[in-house]
Amino acid sequence: MMLVIHRKAAHSRRSALFVLWLLACTLAGCSHRDRETAGYSATAELSAISQAHYAYLFGKRYHTKVDLYLFVMTADPDYKYLGRNDGGSRFLSASLPTTVSRHNVGRTCGVVKILDVVPRGSELTIDAETHEVTPFSGIQGAGGIPMGFICRLHYDGKQLDDVLSEFIQSHKQVAGAVPNQEIDRAIAAPLKE
Repeated sequence: MMLVIHRKAAHSRRSALFVLWLLACTLAGCSHRDRETAGYSATAELSAISQAHYAYLFGKRYHTKVDLYLFVMTADPDYKYLGRNDGGSRFLSASLPTTVSRHNVGRTCGVVKILDVVPRGSELTIDAETHEVTPFSGIQGAGGIPMGFICRLHYDGKQLDDVLSEFIQSHKQVAGAVPNQEIDRAIAAPLKE
């Protein structure tokens, strides 16, 4: 019964996030098409808004290659993130211990509370995308289409939905509004389908 309630709550949360994303896109003019493109119409823009920029990654599965922390920001504990202090992020370097250890589970480090250790070999599946990313992850202002991924995480016999991967994403420098985000290959390898 509890599993059904949790799944319904997760589905409701995802539905609410999708509605918010759609509203934000509508207000911000989020579109795959350039307004100067010949044949532009309001109908074409609405069609583009309803499509996900990173839909080609939805369902893609990865195995983690390193141990990671599962953590929340103390000011907003509803959102769970994956990450580690590998020197690549000033925020994570200042917030997470340099060694991933179960000893740190439950510890609060500045604005981050460590919930668990996600061991190497865990499975991550991209389920959706979100414009709502923290200013700490480096995605904002990265060029391209700066979005985070909402993932399903399997580890130690557990499954968590709605885990945010923005701290384990990487991107290429690109010109224009094109998809450029991916899961960092140094952190997780794609599973062959």
